[in-house]
Amino acid sequence: MGFGITFHQPVDWVSLKAVTYGRGGSTTDEDGNQVHYGLPAAWYAFDVNGDELAHGRESGVEGDNRGIVFEMYWDIPVMTSLAVGGYDGMSSVRFDDLQFKLTQATVPEPGTLGLFGMGLAGLVAFRRRQRHLA
Repeated sequence: MGFGITFHQPVDWVSLKAVTYGRGGSTTDEDGNQVHYGLPAAWYAFDVNGDELAHGRESGVEGDNRGIVFEMYWDIPVMTSLAVGGYDGMSSVRFDDLQFKLTQATVPEPGTLGLFGMGLAGLVAFRRRQRHLA
């Protein structure tokens, strides 16, 4: 299980909580006991052109992470898409609490530009008037 999300502009950061329920496998501990463990969630980050920026795996804890909520956090510059899912077909991951902060675009306010333009027009008119009077 997994999902993908695309933002209309780059994000400053994205955070997400996840919990793994799938049985990833087992190993034997030092006492000879069989220990089962869950699998991590895999993720891929992409830019606006669809080029991969980074990828990785998150599991929150070492060993058996089944049923334990863990948080994933990314702050990858120019990231516009994120794909997250179970590490392989055997893992079952539930995702919750998606949060993100969009990058603020620096766009001048129309009122500021209008005021600046009127000031320039006033200066031009003043100089023309000074030339005609001289």
